[in-house]
Amino acid sequence: MSANLRASKSSYVATVLAIALAVAFLLTCLGLAGGMRVSMEHNLAWNLNGADVVVVPKEGEAQSIPSETVNSIASGLGSNRPDWDLLPRKDLAMNFKKGKTASFLMVTELGEPRFDPSALVKGKRPQAGEIGIEQSTASALGVGLGDTLTAELFDPKTQGVREEPLQVSGIFASRPASFPSVYASAEDFGKWSKDIEPSLILLGAPRALSPQERATEARALAEIMSSVPGAATLEFKTFDEQVAYIVDHTIGGKNVLLVLALLFPVIAAVVAIIVVSVTYSVLLARRRRQLALLRAVGATKGQLRRLVAEETLLVGAIASAIGVLAGVLFAGMANLVSGLVKDPVGAFTAVSWPMILGSFLAGVAISFLAGFAPARVVAKVTPIEALADENTGGKATKRRVVRTVMASLLFVGGTALMIAAVWLSRSAAMEGAGDSANPEILFYLFLLAMFSGVVSFIGLLLLVSVFLPYLTAGLGKLSAKSAVVWRLAVSNTRRNPRRTGATGAALTLGVTLVVLLLTGAASTKATAVEAVNNASPIDFYISATTEPLMSDGIKEIARVENVARTRVANGVLGSYTLTELEISNPQTEPDAEDFSVDTMLLVEQTDLRAVARAPIAQVKAGEVGIPMLSKDYVGKNVEIRSHGVTLQLKAALTPLSDVQLNPRDFARLLSPGNPATQRVLYLRVNDGISQEKLQQVASRIQVLAGDGSVVGGEAPDRPMFEGIIEAMMWGALAMLGVSILVALVGVANTLALSVLERRREHGLLRAVGMTRGRLGSMLSVEALLIGAASVAIGMLAGIGYAIAGVMVLPFSEIATHLHFVVPSQAWGAALATVAVALLASLLPARAAGRVTPVEALAHD
Repeated sequence: MSANLRASKSSYVATVLAIALAVAFLLTCLGLAGGMRVSMEHNLAWNLNGADVVVVPKEGEAQSIPSETVNSIASGLGSNRPDWDLLPRKDLAMNFKKGKTASFLMVTELGEPRFDPSALVKGKRPQAGEIGIEQSTASALGVGLGDTLTAELFDPKTQGVREEPLQVSGIFASRPASFPSVYASAEDFGKWSKDIEPSLILLGAPRALSPQERATEARALAEIMSSVPGAATLEFKTFDEQVAYIVDHTIGGKNVLLVLALLFPVIAAVVAIIVVSVTYSVLLARRRRQLALLRAVGATKGQLRRLVAEETLLVGAIASAIGVLAGVLFAGMANLVSGLVKDPVGAFTAVSWPMILGSFLAGVAISFLAGFAPARVVAKVTPIEALADENTGGKATKRRVVRTVMASLLFVGGTALMIAAVWLSRSAAMEGAGDSANPEILFYLFLLAMFSGVVSFIGLLLLVSVFLPYLTAGLGKLSAKSAVVWRLAVSNTRRNPRRTGATGAALTLGVTLVVLLLTGAASTKATAVEAVNNASPIDFYISATTEPLMSDGIKEIARVENVARTRVANGVLGSYTLTELEISNPQTEPDAEDFSVDTMLLVEQTDLRAVARAPIAQVKAGEVGIPMLSKDYVGKNVEIRSHGVTLQLKAALTPLSDVQLNPRDFARLLSPGNPATQRVLYLRVNDGISQEKLQQVASRIQVLAGDGSVVGGEAPDRPMFEGIIEAMMWGALAMLGVSILVALVGVANTLALSVLERRREHGLLRAVGMTRGRLGSMLSVEALLIGAASVAIGMLAGIGYAIAGVMVLPFSEIATHLHFVVPSQAWGAALATVAVALLASLLPARAAGRVTPVEALAHD
């Protein structure tokens, strides 16, 4: 076996590179999926940091844990796991003042350091009488270490507000997309939140636990605490289970990221098998005489098959090891460059050991499967057939017919099933637009469409491998009859259709995947941005529910850095009652017949085109826009009340945060005792600003808004969403690089094997007068024909599959906002593929030109 590998080492180098790139491609995609998940875990599960087991209320139960239950769990933990740490997580927000500047901030308890949700940048963790503050909040308030913040607390004795000064002891790193926060000691937090029930409980072991140990401990603790009052309403989850729950419910569930990440590598692996199988076929065909001699001296068919299997396994193992190293490097760099993972170590550890092992085994399997069929074919050849001249035209034709039939069934069946899944998904999503359609149904239709799309694409690639030689022949007819070099190149692509087809399939794979991902990512971004903008068209808003907004304060907010434009709306205080309301739980609300909201803002509709990111439907006279209204209640009767005036209106939808009234109806509420005042300020920030700057804007306007004002808006969440889409684009560019390498190796390998097989032919052409330059041009034209035909197919397929993919995304919220964009990078990828095909022809052309006619004609 070692002698065979040494004899064919030049040919095996290209095979090793092809397998290694397929493995690296697989591991890079998995690593990017891991990086996306790490990023989402960091952003969404910050309050679980340091926990091994998390105690949470079950779905459908009250989403808080009674204090007596918390105390019982703490007692049980002390008896059974005395060295474990416990921290109840409560939701608390308070007013803090720095001089005359006040801000409404989230307060987080710091228990054991392991549970700290953010890293300490400078200073120290707060003790009693001290406070820690995040960098962006500190910048907005203008405070630093040693400064004093004053907390405003409710005083039960006076039924008023008392002030408690706190010294800033530490500055913590800002968390992405988070509400402006401060950190308090357990002692202070306990006093401030004694009447608040926790939403979850964190439990931490004294040593690092593996996922299996965490699961064992979670089950054991659930059993131990089963007798605790209220335990029946609680779940004991591992940290990983709770994080997965949060992430899955945020992105649609069921490991969507992993499924998407595996889609492209699975297709790449199938095509790698096809391409590498052709290489093995050519190599083994060149060794027919050697294998025949082995059969002649007594070797059995089984021994020949084992010999080839051992060679393919060894080549696969070497190639997979190289691919794993490259994949870890590519994935780590992609995670860092895309910003998914900030920590260099974490960027590489996002590629887990199961990913590495799975990719290695996949590479070995690719090599073995690719060599299996050629080995069987060679083993069946008798010594007499092998020593004679090869004439397999009839067999090759039969194999092409079988492959064509199978490919057609896969392509037509997969495409039909994919179209059906897309149609069903669109129907379900459109029915659920405005409210959520059944997410499980949408997800399973998404999986069905993805699976059928893979089947369709595999069928397409097999069809390409069969029909590409005919396409190149059609392109050849565009040349003049006197173009000898061009017509010889066309003839060469037809002479060995399997080799030409395999090369074309590799190029089609690369172009299709890159165009699919670039078009899909750009279309998804455009679609999702419009959906988000339509659902939440305002970046920030300030609603003043106690005192009206002052003109000086509005001007100061408008001058905040990165605030682009502002718009003020008038309003009055009032209430509304939504009648004809269907009660979902008559046991808890037996007497309820309508839904009332007291003491809220009733806002006069104003022109928000200058600040809105999407058109906002105007509320007509006789209607009232109600926030977060179910579409089932559109058109129902609504009673509006303000200062003794009552209006009977019809309910309408509004994407804004306050009740919206048509100016004509709003005027009917006004009186000398109930004048219109400036109540809501809408803000738009500059486009493309960073997460950190958005947090600074949020903190600053919260400070300037003052007491009694509510600050909200979706702007802080946009960078995380855009970061995920940006990561997809980076992933597409990474795939473009890998695809270019695969294409380079595939074309170079095919042409190099072609040069070796046609050495006598090239010698004859040289002998009759063809120059080295024209011989090289012939090989370049051959590569150009294959590349051009593959690019045309890949562009059409990539755009088609991208459209289907965007249409079947399992999110009903985007059903009415579909946009399809073919970015310029997609066309650049097509041109790059043609350029790569030409580049790959240079070395084989030089090798063919260096051989003299005498050497070539003497070759056996």
